[in-house]
Amino acid sequence: MRQQTVAIKRNYEIFKMSKKIKIILYGIIAIAVILLILTATGMKITKESSVEVNQPANIVQRTIIIPGDTQGTYGDLRIGVGGVRRDNYTLGTGEKRIGRVADLWLFYRPDSSKNTKITVYIGERVRIGKYSFVVYDIRGGKGSVELKFDSDP
Repeated sequence: MRQQTVAIKRNYEIFKMSKKIKIILYGIIAIAVILLILTATGMKITKESSVEVNQPANIVQRTIIIPGDTQGTYGDLRIGVGGVRRDNYTLGTGEKRIGRVADLWLFYRPDSSKNTKITVYIGERVRIGKYSFVVYDIRGGKGSVELKFDSDP
């Protein structure tokens, strides 16, 4: 009887897994389930990175980086940055995406009727008054926004 108990105990220990192996196994299963859900819902996963902007050689380009929850100034334009987050947005072509967006508060000194708040995404072009810029990058955390202007201030 004792030999049977020892044999059963040995067989049972083969099926025991260490805590580390269980955690790794559960992690792999969780990642697989998340990817399956994203695939089933048709969400597009895109790499968020800086966008290369093709500009004619004769355009002078100026870059400013504005940290989140602060303001930056470019000539007659004051720009407030906030609300940096991951969210849904729609490209100019109508394609829906998920990625980093930021809220910009634009204050145009020569004509206050043009003052506005907009939500932007990486690669979006914005025009206000005599200024035109591209949202070149949006960084996470508290966030910052990098803008590339087409002209001098």
